[in-house]
Amino acid sequence: LFLSFLFSQTEPSAAVMGGFAPPIPQDDSNWEIRVAVLLSLFFQTVHIFVGPIRRRSSSPVISFLIWSCYLLADWVADLALGLLLNNMGNIGGKSSSSSTIASVTNPDSSPIIFAFWTPFLLLHLGGPDTITAYSIEDNEMWLRHLIGFLFELLSASVIFFCSFKDNPMMPATILMFVVGIIKYGERTYSLYSGSISGFHESILGPPDPGQNYAKFMTEFDSREQAGLDVEIVISGADSEAKRALVDLEEAKAARVVGNTTMSLEQQAFNFFLIFQRLFVDLILNYEENSISHAYFLEREEVSYSPTKAFLVMGVELNFIYDMVYTKA
Repeated sequence: LFLSFLFSQTEPSAAVMGGFAPPIPQDDSNWEIRVAVLLSLFFQTVHIFVGPIRRRSSSPVISFLIWSCYLLADWVADLALGLLLNNMGNIGGKSSSSSTIASVTNPDSSPIIFAFWTPFLLLHLGGPDTITAYSIEDNEMWLRHLIGFLFELLSASVIFFCSFKDNPMMPATILMFVVGIIKYGERTYSLYSGSISGFHESILGPPDPGQNYAKFMTEFDSREQAGLDVEIVISGADSEAKRALVDLEEAKAARVVGNTTMSLEQQAFNFFLIFQRLFVDLILNYEENSISHAYFLEREEVSYSPTKAFLVMGVELNFIYDMVYTKA
């Protein structure tokens, strides 16, 4: 549809003040546009209310419903945007000079509110916050989604500028156009953040250089050249390591298990920040392993049960779901 717009014949006076003249309109398709917009709104509503159910339900009916709506939502929104692009010469009437929405000079023209629906379709393509990807593989296609975003933005911009003249709803259209761009951009960025590369980049902190061995060896070499008798001695390494291990485990146990002021969600979120590394094939360091072991040990001074352990892990999985499949 967009290519047909580019190669279609336009009127001789293409440039007009406050916009430019659209191509010669095709057959009237007002009812098709209305049906497509209503279907797009229906799929968005289903996503909002039914999308979060699959995190706690394995029903094939629910999964099929969400999967179908996920595939059809973008397709219907693209279809509606294409119909508006193909019919934009009819929007408001070519000879209309009315300043109201209801009255138009051309009886065969489409209502001017069709131009106001264009940014809403961008809003629909941005999707609800409750679901951005149906599977992990969808996140890996964030680049294709970004290219689609640029093409859809170009198509919506063409409709926007063609309806710029004599549009009494232009302030509201501009406002919704900005919101639609932000919403669509959010989804693209969410897909990138949920991909392996984006996720790997977000959880990796600054590298830990460890001990400054260069400075240590420089000092060792300078003392040796000064004629001093120097050597590197590691004394009692095993006993000190064991003592440090015990002290570390006791400190972590006191901080993690003994802290009764933290809610279940806070505890689960702390473990989520630790174990999210496992989803990109990273390993846990000694400190993170010690925290996990200290938390799940059975202790007399803390009322702890296996049920609470499963609750904590369940909340962790909810955080993982939000990270991969939603805009959270």
